[in-house]
Amino acid sequence: QNVLKDPRMMNPQFGYDYLPGSGLQDPSSNRDLLTASQKDLHSMLAGHDEASLGFRANDLAYDPRRMHHPAPSLSPEYRKAALLQLHQQQQQQHGFYSPNGGSMDSLGSPSAMDYAGNGLRASEMNHADARATAAARAIHAAAEKKLRLQSQQILMQQQQLMLMRQQQQQQLQQQHQHQHQHQHQQQQHQHAQQPHSHGHKQTRTRSKNNNNNHNQHSQVSSPKHHHVSQHKNGGDHAKSGADSDHNNGGPGVSSRGHQGDDVKDNENDPGHGLRSPLLEEFRSNKSNKKYELKDIAGSVVEFSGDQHGSRFIQQKLETATEEEKAMVFDEILPHALQLMTDVFGNYVIQKFFEHGAQEHKSVLAKQMDGHVLSLALQMYGCRVVQKGLEHVLSDQQAVLVKELEGHVLKCVKDQNGNHVIQKAIECVPAEHIQFIMNAFTGQVYTLATHPYGCRVIQRMFEHCVDTKTPLMDELHRYIPNLVQDQYGNYVIQHILERGNPTEKSLVVSKVMGQVLQLSKHKFASNVVEKCVAYGSPSDRQKLIEEVITTKPDGTSPLVLMMKDQFANYVVQKMLDVVDGEQRDILVAKIKPHLQSLKKYTYGKHLITKVEKLMALQEPRSALDGFIASPALSIRTLTPTPNSPIVANASATPA
Repeated sequence: QNVLKDPRMMNPQFGYDYLPGSGLQDPSSNRDLLTASQKDLHSMLAGHDEASLGFRANDLAYDPRRMHHPAPSLSPEYRKAALLQLHQQQQQQHGFYSPNGGSMDSLGSPSAMDYAGNGLRASEMNHADARATAAARAIHAAAEKKLRLQSQQILMQQQQLMLMRQQQQQQLQQQHQHQHQHQHQQQQHQHAQQPHSHGHKQTRTRSKNNNNNHNQHSQVSSPKHHHVSQHKNGGDHAKSGADSDHNNGGPGVSSRGHQGDDVKDNENDPGHGLRSPLLEEFRSNKSNKKYELKDIAGSVVEFSGDQHGSRFIQQKLETATEEEKAMVFDEILPHALQLMTDVFGNYVIQKFFEHGAQEHKSVLAKQMDGHVLSLALQMYGCRVVQKGLEHVLSDQQAVLVKELEGHVLKCVKDQNGNHVIQKAIECVPAEHIQFIMNAFTGQVYTLATHPYGCRVIQRMFEHCVDTKTPLMDELHRYIPNLVQDQYGNYVIQHILERGNPTEKSLVVSKVMGQVLQLSKHKFASNVVEKCVAYGSPSDRQKLIEEVITTKPDGTSPLVLMMKDQFANYVVQKMLDVVDGEQRDILVAKIKPHLQSLKKYTYGKHLITKVEKLMALQEPRSALDGFIASPALSIRTLTPTPNSPIVANASATPA
């Protein structure tokens, strides 16, 4: 990776200077290297024969530290020294070596006259000279070729690196654009809601490893379920505006930004286009005029598709006269289906279901004929369908839900459609939704372990009392698995809270014998708490006895539970619901371990609860001791025989 970032890191032993950004050498900066190469070549030639010369030449070619570009021409001095060494070697071998040597000619070679006395021919010396020069040039040619190949490789690597960086930058830009669009549409969606609508208080969470949130201890039948938000105006706000499809059930009215950005004109959609002067004046309201519904006559549809205009119409419809409602209704009716799927317009339709005349509700329900399924699966349309099921008459309820037959499971598993199925179970008479019960048969476990299906199953057990028995029997087979499932545990909690005594006892019986193991489980601990809180007194007593009884191996389930990040909540719940002797036993067994509990972050709540109970026990014990001592009371106060103190003293303490 360093090589890709900087070609100079290819070999830290290189002595080359590089041109910026090219990875190529600057030949003009290699004069020192030339001298080093000459010295290496000189030492190589000295004292070696031709075979050895070839071997060292190969070594030189493979050593990048001895490379040079371009190949140098040998200087006369260099050639003179090399040939002199070679000549002296040959003289020693033949026995006629002269240490003084002879003079050099103008070309740097020994003259034929100097060598004639020793019997060495000038042709032999010329041959040796040529051989040395050729070897040097071959070495530098090989080095130059290798350097050229390495330079090409470096250039290719640099090009690949630049391409990779460009691709990464493009990906980052695309991600940034998507995030910006997502945040913008979320803000758009939030501003469309009325201040009083939506939002539910979350219940306490549990800490896992002091950082991770534990499963919420919430009323599972209420909208507090932390996986799906049931909203006041219907639908699911967990999905951003970017995911909405305004074409479900007809072309949608434009969802304008909260900053009032203009949109392109669309002749087929009355909500598109530039804002009219009336809407612009209303939004700015520089004159502080108090607008009424009659002031926007002719522009109701445009106002319905605007964030501020929609809110204005909603507020006015709550107190509008029949004439004003009729005026608004007549304008929105031709575009009702479009407004049902609009981010702002859907709230106007919902207000008509709430505050309109029964005739208005009936006509709006007929507008949904043939489009109920597509509306139920759409982010904003599902809220309109829910509101319609709440306010239309039973015969129209039956017509609306009939369109969902054959698509029940699809709706249940959809983040928008599941709310429509829940509302149908809550509002529509049982004889009209039997097809929903039939679709659940054989699917109870699958739905109970689904993030949306678990809520639908809860609504079914809550409202379909007469038809739930077969489904309840199917559910009982899976209780051991459901109590430990992240979604299924909510279904079991719901049965413990709202089921009949037989159903509750059946669940408690599945928990008995494994209270410690289930209490230490992140999800099952919720179920154990509900068993303690909603079980019968006899079932509760059995659960507590299982906890406070020491096992044959000497371990105490209560001590282990107190120090567990999840099980300690079960112990707290036991202290909340029990009283009398059982609570005193629990406190007595916990008290010796209070000091060690301080080491655990999740133990502070249990310590606080136990200390409060201990503080309550002390005054009660003192009072009991005083009342249980009649002799002391009589000696001190000398009451009359009919006094209340004497009567209390003779009574058995509570």
